[in-house]
Amino acid sequence: MRKLRAWSSGVASVTPIARIDPTWPCCFAGVIQSVRIDPRDRSVEAFINDGTGCITARWTDRTSFSDLHVTPGMGFIATGLPTVGDKKQLMMNEPSYEVVPGPQGG
Repeated sequence: MRKLRAWSSGVASVTPIARIDPTWPCCFAGVIQSVRIDPRDRSVEAFINDGTGCITARWTDRTSFSDLHVTPGMGFIATGLPTVGDKKQLMMNEPSYEVVPGPQGG
């Protein structure tokens, strides 16, 4: 976790996930832990961890999933307006993002 925290805090102008205020737009960086695709509602969820907390990035009504390029182990830098989901988890719907090498080079 320490390596993950050090990596994400080294990305310029990001807010640690544990400090995200769900009423303000923000930028965060972390590593994609897992990805879930739901073909019924054509959504994709990426679960991101930065060593301080977790957030779910969600894209809905996708006609294609391959263009997202979200793969577990990759670094992920996102910007958008966070919210709190049904299960009280931190979420960001339709964030703008960049996939980068993570702390393990992945």
